[in-house]
Amino acid sequence: MKPLFKIAVLLLLSLTCSAQEVVDRMIAVVNKHVITQSDWDQQERFEALVDGKKFDAQQHSDAVLERLIDRVLISESIARIQVAHATPEQVKMQIAEMRKQFPAAQGQSDDAWRKTLSEYGFSEEDLAQIVAEQLDVLRFVDIRFRPSVQVAPEEIEKYYRETFVPELKKSGSEIAIPPLKEVEARIHALLTEQKVNGMLNSWVQSLRTQSNIQRISTTPIEAGQKSVVPR
Repeated sequence: MKPLFKIAVLLLLSLTCSAQEVVDRMIAVVNKHVITQSDWDQQERFEALVDGKKFDAQQHSDAVLERLIDRVLISESIARIQVAHATPEQVKMQIAEMRKQFPAAQGQSDDAWRKTLSEYGFSEEDLAQIVAEQLDVLRFVDIRFRPSVQVAPEEIEKYYRETFVPELKKSGSEIAIPPLKEVEARIHALLTEQKVNGMLNSWVQSLRTQSNIQRISTTPIEAGQKSVVPR
């Protein structure tokens, strides 16, 4: 899975709830958007799915909650502009890439894949909607940030000399160190992604400073205890 898509996935999981829904607890409010424990739980399950990790139990990680807050801020910003939405074909292709992360018994057959999704608490329709939104985020990032990224030849040479070659030697690989020309395009792509990611992160931090973020409760409620949060 491409690093930028993964970042986008971790930042913007779909938030869709009914006008009044039984949820576990109100965790935070971002501007006027309520984040519930159900949202928090869903984010953790989806991140495990994206990473191809087995999901055993909710951890309620603070880091996941912060990414959840970031995703709400990004969602609000994208909603204010016009972005061409991902096509069903693009969504299917991205999901196909996700399935490759899993062993054959979990991802190759459609029945096995549906069972895997069920274990993470998702239906195929849920996943398609989430992936479509992530692709929309990627398109937004490409439009807003990528055109302004420039990678100078000296940056590529420096990375090759100070990072690429030393890491290859450190790995103990017997493969001969390739000349710069053979890996130049790959290094250029890597540095481009790093710069885009840096710009995206800086932008999100700017959104945070301009927003009203209230953390109401970060203590997960026990199973079976419910409250109703109107939307």
